[in-house]
Amino acid sequence: MDILIQVAQFFLSLTLLVFLHELGHFIPAKLFKVRVSKFYVFFDFLFPLPKVLNFSLFKKQVGDTEYGIGWFPLGGYVQIDGMVDESMDVEKLKEPPQPWEFRSKPAWQRLIIMVGGVSVNIVLAMCIYAGILMVNGQQYLPMKNATNGVMVTDSLAYELGLENGDKILSINKKPVDDFNSFTRQLLLYDAETLEVNRNGMDTSLRVPSDFVERIISERGRSRSLRLIEPRMPVEVSSIMPGSSGEKAGLQVGDQIISVNDSATHYFDQMKGIFMNNKGNQVRLGILRGTDTLQMNVALSEEGMVGFAPNFDYEKYFEVKKIEYNFFSAIPAG
Repeated sequence: MDILIQVAQFFLSLTLLVFLHELGHFIPAKLFKVRVSKFYVFFDFLFPLPKVLNFSLFKKQVGDTEYGIGWFPLGGYVQIDGMVDESMDVEKLKEPPQPWEFRSKPAWQRLIIMVGGVSVNIVLAMCIYAGILMVNGQQYLPMKNATNGVMVTDSLAYELGLENGDKILSINKKPVDDFNSFTRQLLLYDAETLEVNRNGMDTSLRVPSDFVERIISERGRSRSLRLIEPRMPVEVSSIMPGSSGEKAGLQVGDQIISVNDSATHYFDQMKGIFMNNKGNQVRLGILRGTDTLQMNVALSEEGMVGFAPNFDYEKYFEVKKIEYNFFSAIPAG
């Protein structure tokens, strides 16, 4: 049943997006007195074969325009006279241009008609994000509230000089408030120095001159690039079926507190020991509720057990929420 609901939601969303996109072409065409022969949500043919399976689920002629719903639910189109569209109807173009045709209109009007769909998509995206912020607000983790410091998750951060446990204070002497915006602020501030607290001592790291360019280059290949994560305890959030962790008896909610009798307060500490024992068996100390357990687990050749850690910031740190009203949500969105 859940799958059916998700499929229905997908097609309803697609229908709305297609309708609004095509409306972006349709409205300026009508305003400039260009004849629109068809306005269809979904295709009434087997796209991209305009002459195959030509039928619609619904259609109605209103004035010069036939409005309809096609059977092929992967898009939609408006058929604007004098313009080659998805239907690939080029026969009319062999005749002289008529006053009501797209090709007879000034270039600036043709341009507005052509970019109308994309313009609606952009405005719709802005409205959606503004609406989400107005309803839900925006939660973030203040950098100062990441009390355990950072966990380095990218080699670029190591090259910057960051170490696990560092507490980030500022970039170019400008305080960093939002933990998740750290990489973005490195770009915005054109970072030259990074100030951190390491083992109780404040220190300044010199940012390499080409560092910002390298971040931009890496983002081109990985949109989700994050240099750091909050340093958190190791709690199991899910277990891969058939993995060595499942076979050993690891359960969701378990907290790994030691590996081979070495304390692992944080994920990076556990991962370091795992990497040094690839393919071997290790002994895990587990905190399950109020009970402390020991279990032997075989590591894969990659140093994996087969579980995903819990990175729910709210469980371990105090997060803040920004509330937006209608007017403030628009620029933020």
